[in-house]
Amino acid sequence: MDTSNAFRVGDWLIEPSLDRISCGSECRNLRPKVMDLLVYLAQKNGDVVSSEELLDHLWPDRIVTGGSVYRCVAELRRALERVGVNQDYIKTIPKKGYCLCAPVTEHIQKDENHGQDFQPFLVFGGIVAALVLMFFLLWPWKQNKVEGLAAEHFRPTIAVMPFTNLSDDEDDEYFSYGLSEDLISIFSRVPEIRVLARASSLELKSKGEEVSEFAKRFNVDLVLDGSIRQQGRRVRVTARLIETSSNIYVWAGSLDRAGDDVLRLQDEISAAIAGALRNELGFVMTLPPRRVAQIPSEARDAYLRGRHLLDQRQAAAIRTAEQEFRTAISTEPDFAPAHAELAIATLLLSSGNYGDMPEAEAIRIAAPIAKRALELDPQLPEAHLSCSLVEQMKGHYEASLPYLHRAIELSPSNSLAYSWLGSAYDRLGRYKEYFEATQIALSLDPLSQPTLVNHIQSLIDRDELKEAENKLDNLASVSPMAAASLRGELTGLDGKWADAAIARLDALKFAPDDPRMRIILSWMFGYLGLMDEVRLVSENYSHFPLSYAGNHLEAITRAIEMHPIEESGVLGRSHVALALAGAGNYSRARPLLEEAWVHFGRRVTRSGLVTRSGLPISIAMALIAARLHEGDDVEELLSAIDDDVRRTREAKMNRTVILLSVDFEEGYVAFLSGDKERGIDLISTAAKDGYFIPPEEAYFDVLRSDPAFIEILENQAERQARERARFLAVVCSDNPYDGTWEPAESTCAGFHSRVPR
Repeated sequence: MDTSNAFRVGDWLIEPSLDRISCGSECRNLRPKVMDLLVYLAQKNGDVVSSEELLDHLWPDRIVTGGSVYRCVAELRRALERVGVNQDYIKTIPKKGYCLCAPVTEHIQKDENHGQDFQPFLVFGGIVAALVLMFFLLWPWKQNKVEGLAAEHFRPTIAVMPFTNLSDDEDDEYFSYGLSEDLISIFSRVPEIRVLARASSLELKSKGEEVSEFAKRFNVDLVLDGSIRQQGRRVRVTARLIETSSNIYVWAGSLDRAGDDVLRLQDEISAAIAGALRNELGFVMTLPPRRVAQIPSEARDAYLRGRHLLDQRQAAAIRTAEQEFRTAISTEPDFAPAHAELAIATLLLSSGNYGDMPEAEAIRIAAPIAKRALELDPQLPEAHLSCSLVEQMKGHYEASLPYLHRAIELSPSNSLAYSWLGSAYDRLGRYKEYFEATQIALSLDPLSQPTLVNHIQSLIDRDELKEAENKLDNLASVSPMAAASLRGELTGLDGKWADAAIARLDALKFAPDDPRMRIILSWMFGYLGLMDEVRLVSENYSHFPLSYAGNHLEAITRAIEMHPIEESGVLGRSHVALALAGAGNYSRARPLLEEAWVHFGRRVTRSGLVTRSGLPISIAMALIAARLHEGDDVEELLSAIDDDVRRTREAKMNRTVILLSVDFEEGYVAFLSGDKERGIDLISTAAKDGYFIPPEEAYFDVLRSDPAFIEILENQAERQARERARFLAVVCSDNPYDGTWEPAESTCAGFHSRVPR
């Protein structure tokens, strides 16, 4: 039988020229090698074929192992499997080989285009726009099924899966990735549609999860996926649209495009999309189709590699991504998306994020790059995102909002914009809006690491611990390190500081050199009173643990070393101010504290300074102490803290964690306002629930005037000793982190004799 044309294997229709198999509504694409294997086994008509014969046939000019045959056979078996049908298509004959045990029959294929010669493919954007057009032209099918589909309040969700690369050259993977990326970008610009973000689509694809399963989990209505095969300048794109509730292929087909005038062809197809939206569905695009300049393949490939790496949110990957974006720009200097992503990557490599670059230096480098991206393409959402992150890094959260709102206006399904909007709202003390924004971000990108981290943290803040635990399972599948670290937030609740530190050491196993995780560990060691470990675990350890332990001179030196007063911005000078205030040096601290008070809009927020908040409670308390020291009024500061308490309570963010406690804030205001008994009760509750009160800071002297506060600090010291002993019992007997982290000799010296009885 001639197997060069379409034929059947059992119930499956095999189309070798398309590298496609189908059975009823099921349609699957095969890699060329896997299709070659299927065709060869079909030609043998049930005879047993040895592994050696398959090696010679499939790889005639290459030296490969028998494992290559095994993988191809396993992949073919999976492709031929059908849900609910127990049929073995390929049989393994021990010590002999494989045979196709399903009947092979001819198929008469009616294809009016059969034999056409394909034109050279020159238009990446043309195929993207054509697929988008097909989606909207097919949408009336769905409209018949769901009454009032185009109604104002119905927004169907589509997941665009990464297209499968069927080319022999693995480098073409970035072309496939780019096609999916551009489709997501185009769909994201249509307000009437919700689009699953690329990070979640990539994760779902990598897991090989069944469409019906993930559609149910994430409320996806339609899935668009397909494959790309390139041979020289000739490209064929096969795509299919799946309606998830019934798992029916609404449409499947292949596209071939030719044309030298890229921009004209894109404009024509974009106009057709707008017409289909208006005439067929009643949808109206809020923005006109955007002309996309033709980009050299070298620049595009480097950009796509960088995007993939940047999504991983790990220091090493981000550094490589930064290099890829610079490569793209060196090839195509006016490539706006590469400029935008380079600015974002640079900022994420700062010491407050995933790297160790001084924040002032990261801002200095990134700011002009982000500005250039916006100049090159004011309609690019990522350009606005990069500018927003520059402003947030400066502490200008109000200034970041217009950029974020514009990014969402340009791309209503942009999950990262909503995630960063949530962060801005959090720093501004707009906690209800913060929680709402993180929920929207999660619905758009349920498997994105930064989105999941922000949402889980917000759940912990609202004491929704069971839901936070459930979401940790999703995060663990994306980033085991981030999941392990956030698990430290959960296990460390109620004052279990040892468990919090151990969870962070568990996270460090996944990336032993990760600077951010080591900085977090330095704080954990500070809470446990392990000062040698604070200094040794990270080169970028903060002055805060030193100050908390009463090492004020060292803390001031460290703060100035990391944030030179003449070279740093307001945020850096705030660090120095707190170190000075902690030592009681109010004459030097107050000008810097007053500067921060004005700079951050005379607003207090719940977040700690380490998160670059508006004006955190620590700065407010230090400034109160500095003003009281000189006999000045503090009413406006107390009112600002009280207002933060109100906003926090209204948002139901009442859970106490190590660094945050609304009970402590409220108790502090009550104490200084004259209601000392109520104030002490609230502060005591915060301490019992695990809030860490810096015991040696001079700006708490106003509280130390009450013996009841001294008793609270004494109880905290006893907890610290107990938690330290629990921690040392884990790491000093038989350290489970050998090779990742070693405790200092001084840390474990005689620890057994120090365990409280």
